[in-house]
Amino acid sequence: MDGYEICKQVREWNITVPILVLTARAETDSKVKLLQSGADDYLVKPFSFAELVARVRALMRRPAESLPETLLFADIELKPSERKVMRSGKEVALTLKELDCWNTL
Repeated sequence: MDGYEICKQVREWNITVPILVLTARAETDSKVKLLQSGADDYLVKPFSFAELVARVRALMRRPAESLPETLLFADIELKPSERKVMRSGKEVALTLKELDCWNTL
């Protein structure tokens, strides 16, 4: 399944989790297609870590009614307010750089 199909499927299931696409495809048609399929933002590789953090922060500023406290995808659970990531019910240990990223969210 490609990014377009993933976005469409997530939105068809009425999942409101923010979707930030990281891709090498820089063509306008590709960007438009992804945004129309349900992506909230788009970042072309290579990108700076600072820009990635800024875009994630922008997505996280959404009102509470549109952004759930827990973000879920498959067996991955993200709890921004607790700075926790769980996979298959087990907490994922974050590196110092990843924890520092949480401080900016």
